[in-house]
Amino acid sequence: MDRLNTRDRISFSQGNAIGTIDNAADRIKINGLVSVFQGDGENKKIIIDRAHNKWVKNGLRGLLSHFVTKYYFGVYALAADASRLSIYLGTDNSTSTTHSLTALVSPIGASPGTAPSSTNGEGITMISDGHWRIAFSAVFNLGTVSGTVGEVALYLGMPQALVPEGYVDGAFTKVMVSRCAVADGDFAPFTIDPSKSLAILWEVFISYE
Repeated sequence: MDRLNTRDRISFSQGNAIGTIDNAADRIKINGLVSVFQGDGENKKIIIDRAHNKWVKNGLRGLLSHFVTKYYFGVYALAADASRLSIYLGTDNSTSTTHSLTALVSPIGASPGTAPSSTNGEGITMISDGHWRIAFSAVFNLGTVSGTVGEVALYLGMPQALVPEGYVDGAFTKVMVSRCAVADGDFAPFTIDPSKSLAILWEVFISYE
């Protein structure tokens, strides 16, 4: 797997009383790749080909909360990912992704952005021993969005309270967990063709480093 910059991934390192164990076999890596397609069938064109995403604080906080939360009540225990999934588009091409960013800088449509026409979460698939893939996707039907895209964001339902042995009784908040942006050098800006549909595939890979 290609070498990633530190902001392109989330890594969990095993440690002991002395300190962190700096051994690749003791680390779990989470990284995401973003692809964008325009058109259908034979006219389908790849606009972005597996660009690296950048993770933001709400994504990490959501992951960490699963380690410390004691109970999830009712249907909300099932509402963490695909059921509260969305992907939004924005026009900003000059603002780099920082850890503290919580929304697209210039969303297309009212904040957080124009919602996709449909979304789908494929669940988790084991590629090989110690290597898994989760795929989230969204489709914008023709004519539903327009403009020049400079940023794309993945939103998921995530618990946000980091309370040891806490309880979650309510719907998870849908938050921006990751961003892919022109300003980070992830892709070149492109103009949406409103006469064609736009599809986005956000792949998340979890593996031992």
